[in-house]
Amino acid sequence: GGQVAGSSTTVGYNFSTGMPQVGSITGLKDTTVLGAMLDLPLLVEGLGTVHAMNFYLGYNRLGNMVDIPYGNTINFPLPGGSSTQYVTATNNLGDMDQWGLTWKHKVGDTFSYFVSGGYVKSHPNGRVSQYGAYMNLPSAMQLSGFGGLLGDPNKSATGTCYYIGTRYDPTPEWGFGLEFNHGSPNWYTYTPATGESDQKLGARGDVWEGYVAWTFAHGAILKVGYLDYRYSTAFSGWHIQPGPSSAFNLDNNPVLQYASPSSVKDLYISLEARF
Repeated sequence: GGQVAGSSTTVGYNFSTGMPQVGSITGLKDTTVLGAMLDLPLLVEGLGTVHAMNFYLGYNRLGNMVDIPYGNTINFPLPGGSSTQYVTATNNLGDMDQWGLTWKHKVGDTFSYFVSGGYVKSHPNGRVSQYGAYMNLPSAMQLSGFGGLLGDPNKSATGTCYYIGTRYDPTPEWGFGLEFNHGSPNWYTYTPATGESDQKLGARGDVWEGYVAWTFAHGAILKVGYLDYRYSTAFSGWHIQPGPSSAFNLDNNPVLQYASPSSVKDLYISLEARF
């Protein structure tokens, strides 16, 4: 289950002190996750070689999702002279279904490919996150906070992704891979999609990755790769946002409370040890 850290949050604006007004958080439920996975392996011989295949089908049900899943102390001023406050969850926002399927096929010892897809659907409960909504000002000047599940606290929204890739291993020591993944404007998964090689699947937009892997010793792999992120929509990796994703199309230069890049290019070197 999820954890909620801290016991206060910003819920309004105190004009007498010129600072955010802090209130207590009560009644939050832990976020729960219930999941199941079907793994169907297949092994056949044909066309003069062995074919190893796997079919995966997975499902997660996320219940009582909170807006900010983890509390942290940062330097926001509080009334009374304190220099820090806890930034933490403010509401349970509803539930979400996550579906995923993957087909993997390895032909002999040298060539493999995979095709994968994902689907999410939100079930909001009408509540919105209060995090960020700390200015009680006229509507034209007000900060609206982070909204409901997938940008709508009252209606279900859906998101999709697909992920494909291939790898060629001409020798036991060397391997070459090429991968591509695409996420729709409402796509959500657990990864933050921040430009790292192990976080790309949360991206709302397109990501290309190419890499070379060298197994130079038993269980030791040196990997050199390149990632090209091209985001289509802000709030990649977030399950909450101030409004519908159509309002945060990065091609339209939207107004954002937090900066969101339109592209990231990442050259990386990693060393893996397998036991």
